[in-house]
Amino acid sequence: MESLKNNFSAKIISFNDFKWLLKAVSKSWYFFLLFPIIFFFLGLYYKHKIVPNYASKIEILLKSNDVYDYQENIYSNVGFYNYYGDVTNQIRIITSYDLIEQTLSKLDFSKSYFIEGRLNTKEFFNGMPFDISINILDNNLYEKPIDFKILDENKYSISYELQGEKVIRTHHFDSTEISVDYSINSNLSKSFNIENSIGINYKVVIHSMNYWVRRILSNLKVNNVEFTSILSLELNDEVPIRSKIFLDSLAQVYINYTIQNQFKINENTLRYINVQLDEVVSIMDSIEYDLQNVRDKKGILDIDKESNEYFRDLMTHESLKRQLKLKNKSLISLKDYILTVQDENVIPPSIFIMDDDIYLDQSISKFYQSQLKKVDLKYGVKKEHQDLLKLNESIANQRRDILNYIDNTEKALEQKIIDEENEIKHFKKLVRNVPKSERELEAINRKLEVSERLYTFLLEKRANTYIARSGIIPQTKVIEKARLLGRIDNDSESLTYLFILFGLIAALILSILKHLVFNKIETITEISSVSDFPILGGVPLIDMEEDVLLAEIISKSNFAESLRNIRTSMSFFNGNETDNKLKSFLISSIHPGEGKTFMSVNLSRIISRTGKKVLLVDFDLHKPKIHKVLKLDTKIGNSNFLSGSVSLNDLIQEFEENLFVLPCGVVPPNPSELVLSDRVDQIIEYAKDNFDYLFLDTPPVGYVSDGLYLSSKVNSSIFVMNVKKANNKGIAFIEDVVKKNKIKSVGLILNGIKFKKWSYYGKYGYGYGYGYGYGYGQEKE
Repeated sequence: MESLKNNFSAKIISFNDFKWLLKAVSKSWYFFLLFPIIFFFLGLYYKHKIVPNYASKIEILLKSNDVYDYQENIYSNVGFYNYYGDVTNQIRIITSYDLIEQTLSKLDFSKSYFIEGRLNTKEFFNGMPFDISINILDNNLYEKPIDFKILDENKYSISYELQGEKVIRTHHFDSTEISVDYSINSNLSKSFNIENSIGINYKVVIHSMNYWVRRILSNLKVNNVEFTSILSLELNDEVPIRSKIFLDSLAQVYINYTIQNQFKINENTLRYINVQLDEVVSIMDSIEYDLQNVRDKKGILDIDKESNEYFRDLMTHESLKRQLKLKNKSLISLKDYILTVQDENVIPPSIFIMDDDIYLDQSISKFYQSQLKKVDLKYGVKKEHQDLLKLNESIANQRRDILNYIDNTEKALEQKIIDEENEIKHFKKLVRNVPKSERELEAINRKLEVSERLYTFLLEKRANTYIARSGIIPQTKVIEKARLLGRIDNDSESLTYLFILFGLIAALILSILKHLVFNKIETITEISSVSDFPILGGVPLIDMEEDVLLAEIISKSNFAESLRNIRTSMSFFNGNETDNKLKSFLISSIHPGEGKTFMSVNLSRIISRTGKKVLLVDFDLHKPKIHKVLKLDTKIGNSNFLSGSVSLNDLIQEFEENLFVLPCGVVPPNPSELVLSDRVDQIIEYAKDNFDYLFLDTPPVGYVSDGLYLSSKVNSSIFVMNVKKANNKGIAFIEDVVKKNKIKSVGLILNGIKFKKWSYYGKYGYGYGYGYGYGYGQEKE
């Protein structure tokens, strides 16, 4: 049995816990009726007051393949595709302060219009009967609510609070008016009935650019769609149309930003080709002029076959020498670009006369790609940002490697030029015998041929560049225009249900707290669960004490049975002096009216019916009651004995067989002092010599300390608790009193148990009442 009890108590949640919770809920049922209704109306009010929040969304494709093959070759030479494939950098660009500010500069978001109602204030993006154009002169006026009232069709008034002062001004419509804080011009809409607008409380808030940029950045979300180069932009705003307009504008500004780089590449390439063409044309003009002079002066028409061969070889080497010098010049130009390039001009010419040098071409492309990343990274980070510092270091390393390579290439070209000059000297010797005029003519023709080839090459490149320019389209494009996703806060229906749920939760919490703080102990089970003191038993609620004194005490009623069970418990209730013949008990309570006198009288009577001699002493000298209950003479009694004026034998009255009573007598002026008298011990000694049981009815210990002193004179102390006043706080008080006064033997009786509660014990018996080893049973009568 003991092990079963231990296992049951070891459970985290037992059946008694559910019973306790059910009791707490049933006692506060009105909470569950009242709180959901209150929270329902609170939900309606909150739903009316809350500012709705909407979300809009747009999707942008970063890398489009809508280009021709030759365009793709131009872009790939400068690493353009790889750059726009860097999604992280593009997100930083989109969310940069400058790009947001540039977008806002194209929109009119500087003013917010509101209509103030009785319960809430609602913002309107359009549809207002007036429009304001205002220039703020005092920055303190930004973000300040300005009250706007239409007075008539000609005038309006504005009022606002600035630096603790209320400012009210009246202005005229369609007129620019200036004050120390602003200049304003307001126009009425022709489509509105002015009479309906008069009396409405309008509010206008003027926003600074910094306010809008920070607000947009805090509400803008940019995400990369997984496994794609698509960016999803989502913006939250109280006005849905405003978020859609901004997202569309932001997408257009971003696309324009991306297309600018493509035009810069094309323009730089064209600029370099045109410079090269001008130089080639100038050379060709000079050569043609020299050729014409030679023909005119020498009259040369043809060169023989042998001289042609010599001249062909000579010109071949001269052509190679020219190409080497042109490459060397191109390297010098490239070297100058590498040394002087700045962030504002990072785009190099796309054509260098080094088509056969793959390593240099790749290095230049990589260097340009890094420069582009640096330019765009500056939009989103500070100069001290770690990524920017690393990129600067990488660019410096690339610049150093390219310059070293160019220097080595220049040396190699100079050596080749020397070799070609040696070959030219050799062939000059071979043609010395050829007539000078013929040699000059052949040389001029060869020079002209080389220049014409270079001219044709440059013209082809320029034509391709012009064609590519005409076909430039943005590498980014909108694939899904801005659309409204709807409200992102709770919808009205679910919000109402949520508040009702909060009401039920609040009712449950308050019911539990109320039960914990103000819980009254109503059953033996409850008092056993909160107290370590032996529970002698419980007494059911009865209507009148007077009717119980004779009839109920000998009946088989619940009341009589409860007294018999308490009597049995008391027979096993060990006191401080278990070897003495006399069993003495102190009967008290915490509060008045808990039934201590009632229990003292009836326990004395029920024990006296077993043949035991019982002495009942009324020690409640403050408000005695035993003589009233038993209808005894109260002229003399305990107070007279304690004051030393009367003998004890003359005071004790026999109420019925084996039951003797020492009433209080006259209420003394100093009751507590009499309790401290040595004559108290004489009463105890007299009872030891003449009685089997002694009951001391004392004042409530919660009000008077008499009972605490008398507890040291008896074997055991019994505290009566009435269900009307019994609670956890009372149990804690008794425990504290017992501990401080070192009362060793204490028992509890629960009085006034309602009949519906009592039926529980009628079914299960009194095991909880004295299940601490004192035994239980009933004495047959």
